[in-house]
Amino acid sequence: MAMMGWHPLYAQQTIDRPISASNDIFEVLSLSKNGLGTVIVHQPDIIKKQVARPSQRRAFVDEGELSATIVQGFRIQVFNGNLTSSKQEAYRRAQTVNKTFPDITCYVSYKAPFWRLVVGDFRTYEEAQTSLHEMKRLLPQIAGELYIVRDKIRALY
Repeated sequence: MAMMGWHPLYAQQTIDRPISASNDIFEVLSLSKNGLGTVIVHQPDIIKKQVARPSQRRAFVDEGELSATIVQGFRIQVFNGNLTSSKQEAYRRAQTVNKTFPDITCYVSYKAPFWRLVVGDFRTYEEAQTSLHEMKRLLPQIAGELYIVRDKIRALY
């Protein structure tokens, strides 16, 4: 990439003219504006085609759900068991949590030999702790089994 003239650019700067959906990054970079110099981008056509094509990779996709990025965060573990009745118990507790906290997502998983129920997608320990206290207050019958665990969470965008 060669630049003629020099002017510092910052990520926070905005372009004064509208950018249409048909503009690609190379067109936007190549637009000239008085006092800002000229950017000339040289790249093979294959790169331009790759950049213009929508990504085929997604961090996480569920049918009918927003796309999400998987990041390190926290969840509240509600159940963990390896008895023959553990699957039913995990789903029963998920229903209980869903009725009491309809905005918190429940995740039932099986990793031999354990069935596990964790809830929530909390970016910080403090967020998880606030929900944990509320869950313990509203679900006293399982309060002793609730605790915060570090986990990969869905950060919806």
